[in-house]
Order: sequence, then structure tokens, then C-alpha cells
Amino acid sequence: MANTVWAFATAGVAAQLLFEAIAAEAQNRVTDFNAQDMANTVWAFACVGWTGSAIFQLLGSALAARLDDLDVKDKSQLYQAALYVRAQWPELDFPFTADLESLRAAYTRHEQKPSTLQRGVSAMLQELGWNHTFEYVTEEGFSLDLAEPDSKRAIEVDGPPHYLKDAASGEYVVNGTTQFKSRLLCSYGWQVSHVAFFELDGKTEPERRELLVSKLAEIEAQAEALVGKCRTSRSSSLTTGLKLSAASFSSRSSPRSERRAAGLTRTALFK
Repeated sequence: MANTVWAFATAGVAAQLLFEAIAAEAQNRVTDFNAQDMANTVWAFACVGWTGSAIFQLLGSALAARLDDLDVKDKSQLYQAALYVRAQWPELDFPFTADLESLRAAYTRHEQKPSTLQRGVSAMLQELGWNHTFEYVTEEGFSLDLAEPDSKRAIEVDGPPHYLKDAASGEYVVNGTTQFKSRLLCSYGWQVSHVAFFELDGKTEPERRELLVSKLAEIEAQAEALVGKCRTSRSSSLTTGLKLSAASFSSRSSPRSERRAAGLTRTALFK
């Protein structure tokens, strides 16, 4: 169960019946989960934006005594889930929200390696007059490619690892991990615009400048529109963040959506 829900979340696929079934089944089988299973599952539910708190209370309580059984990657996932829970339910009794610092080191362990594309976008934005910090790390530990810390505005330059390719349409789709980070950033007060690598491919320098000007405008629009809810800017051809809850689902999912979910999952696992 844990591996399946983790794979769907990583691919950014909204398989509502699957998540509903696992949330229900976990009540009866939580004692069968090892520590890694629980960490993967709690991350997966946070990743897709699950809006019911019960699964987090259940897995958090079970996992609290087994923290030493987790490796660094598991702790990194648990940290992200704890940030999500804290933003969604500040008063919820989730063991890890009170001691985030012990998990933060696992999340921030990677040394950042800026790409040539990122450096080029940064230089062009400086020329356009947008002064920013290169590779800024927020208080929560989020690494931002280009950021204006005082105003909490940022631009992320997303290369191929941030995307999957839809097996049916050939379109690039933002993966679940990147969607999750975008929603978390918004929950913690950041307005973020994303520059995708394929948006710049084959463009002339004037066209690139025009694109970046539009990205700056998008950040401004976000700041003006942000009234009590999070919204991140994405190309219209890409998927947006998923909000899942038992209450929000219809009783059936269409065969077409299920086939599309399967196609995206295969892409995530084997490409």
C-alpha cells in the first residue's frame, strides 16, 4: 500500500478512490506498517494535499516512537509532511510539528548545484532590474533558485527533473514533488513563478526577456490576488496542485481519468 500511494503522489496523479481506500484501510493495518511505510504514506497524503486530518494523526502517533528507524530520506519526507500539517491544522496533535528542527537538517542536507540555465535566467532578470538573491534558503528550509526575501517573491527555474511526460499526449506535466513544494511555499507566504526549461528552448534573447517580464508580472498578480488562499503560477498546459479529500470526491472516477493516471504513473516509474 505504501509504495503504491507514494508512486501516485510522486507522479502527481489524483487517484481519489485509491487514496480513500488506503486512508480507510490504514485504520486497521497501521500496526503492519514499518517505519518507512508510515513515512512514505504520510508524505504521500501531504503531497497530494489531503484535507482530512485523521490519517496524519493516526500515522504520526504510530511513527513518533520509531523515529530512529528512519533514514535521512524518510526524515526529509516527514519534515515536509509536518510543514504541511502545521500550515493546515496549527492546533492538530501531530508529534513532529513541535520539533521540526530535528528533521530540518535531513531536508536541507543536499548541496545546491545551480544549472547553467538558472544562472542565465538570473543574469537576465538582473538586467531587467529585478534584484534578487541567488539560491536563497527560507526559514523553513525551502531552497529557492531566485528570491526577493523581503517581499517573499521568487522565481524557480525548473529543469527536466521537475517534469514527467504524459505517455498519451506527450505534454510535460509537473511532477507531484514539485507541486507539493509550490503549495508549501504558498502556505508559508511566498509568491512563486516558475520558468520551465521548455519555455525557453529555441527562443531568441528578446523572446526570453519578454517571457521573464511576464513571469515578474505573474508574481505581482499573485500578490494582489492572494486573499486567504494559495495560488501558484504555472503554464496553462501543466497540471496544478491537487486537493484531495473524501468529501470533495464524486462517487465515481471516469475510465478515461483512470487510464490517464496509469499512463502518468508508468512514465514516472520507468522513464
